[in-house]
Amino acid sequence: HGTCGAASLEYTILQNNIGDFTKIIADLSINEKSVLRDKSELKAAPSSLNFHKGDKTSDGSSESRIDSDIIFQSAVMQRVRLTPFTTYDVAADNSDLKSVLTGNSAANPWSLSSLAESITGKKFETRTKDFISNSTKNDLVKDVESGKNVIALINNAQHYVTVTILAIKDNKVTYRDSA
Repeated sequence: HGTCGAASLEYTILQNNIGDFTKIIADLSINEKSVLRDKSELKAAPSSLNFHKGDKTSDGSSESRIDSDIIFQSAVMQRVRLTPFTTYDVAADNSDLKSVLTGNSAANPWSLSSLAESITGKKFETRTKDFISNSTKNDLVKDVESGKNVIALINNAQHYVTVTILAIKDNKVTYRDSA
């Protein structure tokens, strides 16, 4: 699936406040929406409440995530997908170009950070530059050391990771890959 941004956000929320995650999953499962800290709503993706571990996606692969991951990540994708005038369909998310163009894969980094702030009430940073440049590493060090939550894009802005503990050795950044 193309839900690495949603998975990174899920990991960060679980690390910071499992109660937020539990409330969101319960609200989405019962009411198909959850009111967030900033009073905005996170809505369940239409197909996500009836899609389960082991179900087949449109390309024939078997779903490996547990139901709470499917529900949360699908709701996130419904809100932060790159094509906002579409509906996210978990069964059609095959991480391919067609999935991206139809709104079933890939997340807008700024929308993802904004949603993270809506859920947690804390400031989030999204880094979209390579970790190799020294100025970007310096910014990353400052953000992590000051306690900011950082979701970063790597591999030419094609994959999201969560920067939780920062270790720079031999000009490389160590991070948590939640997806």
